[in-house]
Amino acid sequence: MDPFSWTLRYMPLAYVARGRDWRGVDCWGLAALVWREERGVVLPEPGDYSDTEAARAAQMASAAAVARAHFRRIDRRTPFAIANFIVLRQPVHVGLVVDAEHFLHAAHEEGGVVLARFDDPRWRDRLEGLYVPA
Repeated sequence: MDPFSWTLRYMPLAYVARGRDWRGVDCWGLAALVWREERGVVLPEPGDYSDTEAARAAQMASAAAVARAHFRRIDRRTPFAIANFIVLRQPVHVGLVVDAEHFLHAAHEEGGVVLARFDDPRWRDRLEGLYVPA
C-alpha cells in the first residue's frame, strides 16, 4: 500500500483556526480529523482560545500538552503518530507521520494542509517527540 494514499484526502483542506472538520482545520484539528477518520479514535480536545496570536500560541501549547498527556512517546516514525514540533521555543505545533521522511500538517502560513519533510530546514531541529495513543 502506498504510504501517501491516505494523505490525499486531507491535502485540499484549508487552514481554519479551531477547525475540526472537512471545512478546514488547524494543526490539532487535522490530527483529530485524521485519527477519527482513519483510525476510529477520538482525540481529547485542548482548551478554548480566542483568535489573537498570543491566544493561538497558548491553544497550540495546550494541544501539544494534551497530546503528551494522552499519548505515549515512541522513538520510531510510525505512520499516523503525532509529531510534536517546537515553535517559538514551545512544543506548540503537531503533524502526523506519513513515513520516515514525511509528515502532514496544517500550516497557517501556507493556507492549509501540506506534506513536509522532517529534514526540511524549517523542521529538522524542531521535533520535540513522536506520540501514539497510550
